[in-house]
Amino acid sequence: DYKVTGVQTCALPICYLLGLFGKDDAAEEELRVARRMFSDKQSLGIVYRYRGELALARGKLRRASRLARVARHLASDESFARDLIHVASLSGEIDIAFAEQVHDGGDGRRERLDSAERHLLGAITRCRRANLVEAEPRVITAWGHLRRVSDQPDEARQLFKDALSLARTCEYRLRSADAAYGLAQIEAEAKQVDAAPAYAQEPLNLAACTHPDPRYVSGWRRASRLLADIGLGA
Repeated sequence: DYKVTGVQTCALPICYLLGLFGKDDAAEEELRVARRMFSDKQSLGIVYRYRGELALARGKLRRASRLARVARHLASDESFARDLIHVASLSGEIDIAFAEQVHDGGDGRRERLDSAERHLLGAITRCRRANLVEAEPRVITAWGHLRRVSDQPDEARQLFKDALSLARTCEYRLRSADAAYGLAQIEAEAKQVDAAPAYAQEPLNLAACTHPDPRYVSGWRRASRLLADIGLGA
């Protein structure tokens, strides 16, 4: 039974994890319940951010962008440092995803990349100011993707390595999977035929969690696709 009865703020991450592990309907229902239950800005901001996170994981970029805007508005109080960091990182990730849909030189690509840079700079600045080391792997991974999409593979590679090292230190399995996937992407795009398969296997293993279920579904699928693209089955 995946239902979270009587949702409280501390249970919101569980609702989010339901979505990451493929229980989309349950996650959406619980977050809808939470939206009706809460009236304070901080809790509502977290609800909208998690809904935006799940929309991004499903590739629904316009929906993710709308939800992230609401979350940014609700988290505008500087006392919500952790919330501001995560919503800024989410906003940057959405901009990067939009930019990836546009060819080099296409309309709006540069604006999206510049917007992502601003969001991520704000996120990492707040991380360092508040000493929120646990939030850094996500931001650094997003920065790696920004550099990857901006055709700066060497800087992207180092950022992914830094994010992976920090995520491992913090014992964040899903963040480790995200960073390892970024590193695998860089090696695959650079046609490093020896390094890419090994790097691609790591996010697959991390996303598997307790194989075969539950599983970090979006992380598993993208790592599986990458392995297929470089000629290996998942």
